[in-house]
Amino acid sequence: MLFTTTSQFSIATLLSSIFILAHLASRNWSQLHFTFLFVFSRQTRATIEYGI
Repeated sequence: MLFTTTSQFSIATLLSSIFILAHLASRNWSQLHFTFLFVFSRQTRATIEYGI
């Protein structure tokens, strides 16, 4: 259980870092980026909370 929680936390941290870098790199595409971030963050949250 502890391992699973740690793995999910690590994945969430990695994804957050990628999104921050993507945000800094894609300011000209902000609308596309924010749409993607919103949808993907919801999916990621569902995966972490419900194990989907």
